[in-house]
Parts: sequence; C-alpha cells; structure tokens
Amino acid sequence: MSKNAEKVLFDPSTGKSNSRDRIPNESLLAVIQEHPDFSGWKRSGEYFRDPNDNARTLGLNGVKSFKGGVPQTLFEVAKERDLLGAARSLAGLPDFSQKGNSTRKRRSTGPKLPSDNPNVDTQPNDPLSQLVSPTAHSQSKQTKSRSSTTPQAQALWKQPESDKAKTAVQKYLEDSALVTENYDDLLGSYMRCVTDNTASGKGSPALVVPMLTPEQSSRAAIEAPTSADKVARVLLPESADPEKKQLGSPDEGIGRISYLPPRTENCESLKYLVCEGFRDALSIRTHYPDHHIFVCQSKGNLHNVPAFLPEEANVLNYQGSRWPRRPESKRGDRCRKITSGVTAT
Repeated sequence: MSKNAEKVLFDPSTGKSNSRDRIPNESLLAVIQEHPDFSGWKRSGEYFRDPNDNARTLGLNGVKSFKGGVPQTLFEVAKERDLLGAARSLAGLPDFSQKGNSTRKRRSTGPKLPSDNPNVDTQPNDPLSQLVSPTAHSQSKQTKSRSSTTPQAQALWKQPESDKAKTAVQKYLEDSALVTENYDDLLGSYMRCVTDNTASGKGSPALVVPMLTPEQSSRAAIEAPTSADKVARVLLPESADPEKKQLGSPDEGIGRISYLPPRTENCESLKYLVCEGFRDALSIRTHYPDHHIFVCQSKGNLHNVPAFLPEEANVLNYQGSRWPRRPESKRGDRCRKITSGVTAT
C-alpha cells in the first residue's frame, strides 16, 4: 500500500478504521484531476497549478496556497465532491455497500432473532422484521439519498437574480477578457447571476449555468431552460478567488453538459462547437455565430457528446489553452475536428 494513503476511512461493519482499505493518494489525485474544478489546472513539476492563481497547487499532499489559508487533504477534496467511490474503484478497493452485504451474509449463518441492535438482521420473511431498526448499511443508503443536492440545484437555477451577483459576474467576465457581445444575449436565460446560499456556496455571488440531458438541450435550442437538476457554478466570493463547482446529483445515469444557442437564433442549424470550459466557449462564440455550443465542463464529459448530436451534425471541437489577455484575441484557429461518430467539417 502506498505510503501516501489516506488514514481516515471507516469500515461500517466494525466501527473501526481499516488500514487495508485506505485509499492511496495517487488514486484520489487521479479522480480529482478529472473533476471540473481541477481539470484545467496546469502541471508544474510534481504539482498542478490553478491557472487563475499560481499560488494554489494540487498534489499528493492536497490543495494548498502559498498565500496562506487552510489547506485541504486529497481525502477532504474528494469527499466534498463525492469522488470517494470512484477513487476506491480505481484503487481496486471494495465499496462500502459491498462490505455491508458481505457482513450481513456472514451473520445470516446464525440464529435470526429480532433485535433492537440496528446491526443485526432478521429473517427476510419474518413479520417482526418490519418492526426492527434498519441495518447500518440501509441507514447509510437512506442518508445518502436524503443528502442528494439535486433539490438545491433545482432551487438555485430558479432563484431570482440579484444586483450584487450581476455586478460580481460582470467583473469576473471582464477580468477574463470577454467582451459583452459574447454573452449579453445569455444573461438571465442560459446563464444566471444569483446569490448562492447553499452549504457549498456560502452566500457568494455566483454565475450559474445548467447542465442538461440530450432531451433538455434539444428543447433549449428553442427556448431557455426553465429547470435544471444539475448546474455548474463559478462562485465569486469578495475576499477569495473565483471557484468552479457543480451542484446536483441526479442518479439516472444520463450524461449532462451545458448548452449555448447560436447567436443568429437559427435553432435549425446543424453546426456544432464542443468546448471543455465555459470561458473557452464565450471567448470564441462571436466567431461562430451560427453554431450550437456544448460546454462539457470537464474532459471526462467529452464522451457524452455524441448522444447530444443529430445525425447530420457538423462538429468542431475546441481545444483551449491559456486565456487571451486582450478582448480582440481570436482563437478560432485552435479549433479542430471531431471525427468519432459524427460528420466533421
């Protein structure tokens, strides 16, 4: 086991930590790098640096800033973004649900007596089994279900915009060298400026963009989305750097990406542009006015794109680099073709 393994994992079947199940930091780092909050960070030696703040680094020792502030371990970063399951899978470790099932099977070999102990099972067909407390495993599943952030995402997207958030978003976009014509038709419809009072938003002004299913994006080509089960956010706290986070945990297994309509309002256009990041999309949108734009929010989401495209789609894939320093910078020459599963032009 790697010397960089986290030491805080917990075995629910014993109530004790299990050193054999510690997730190696290499696995945690690998899944964190694919998350939209970190996929744009650039490698610098043994670390990855935030392109918006060179003082912030991501490495095997966690997320730190040379400017100070509270560092985070990789376990804390992964847990906050619901990535522990993916990290355990990558490391070849069983998930907690598998551990709970195997525990109950071992216990089932003995007498099946009703009990007030939530860790003791009863006979499946015993009428008294309906009266006893659920197992620890079922309790954890119920807790996970109750902790879904989908209702928060739905409420945040429908939340009224605020003047304070609009001012903060306008400054953020201007600081990103984006001119108003790139996004003025999207404000209040395909992207919203709200105060994010969720637990992760902490009352910060936020730029919020919905992440849609293929069916929802088709409707969004005609009119702006009125609901969203998942959103991508840029949090804009007054005393800290902008921070990208997603909110919402729909579990039906359907890929979600963000959608921007053509500036020409030609909803029947078969021209499509695929971008990884939202600022990439806005920086070149005026150069492709007749294109629908899909914003994947992470590299790991690119494989979902074919499900969003009509059969005769002509598609460009934008490969971004560092942000332009001048509003007049043109980046269309950095677009290349997608040739997998679609027609490229």
